[in-house]
Amino acid sequence: MSEKKDIVKLLKRKQSTLKAIAKLQANLNAIQSDIDNYFLSSIKEIVSNFDHADSDILSQEDVCKLLGVSKTTLYRMRISNQIEFIKPKGRKSVVYSRKAIEEYKEKHKQ
Repeated sequence: MSEKKDIVKLLKRKQSTLKAIAKLQANLNAIQSDIDNYFLSSIKEIVSNFDHADSDILSQEDVCKLLGVSKTTLYRMRISNQIEFIKPKGRKSVVYSRKAIEEYKEKHKQ
């Protein structure tokens, strides 16, 4: 009879432990959701505050617009060393320094 009581006590303990674990899991899920929402809103704020026009690093598209040339022409300028560029390690694309582009524009004014 004593064994039966011990088993019943253990089963009750197990049930209360499982309920506590379920509550903790629900709390953790709520916290994770809050964290995700916070980071998402932070990222959206950072992106909305980023003004690409004020950046010192320019993409190929930006340089083409500033110089009024096509991508092909910009490529030719790059391979003939007429214009400075930066190739970040591990990336296929290149970027350009705003300062170098402005200097090129000054040098080649018509």
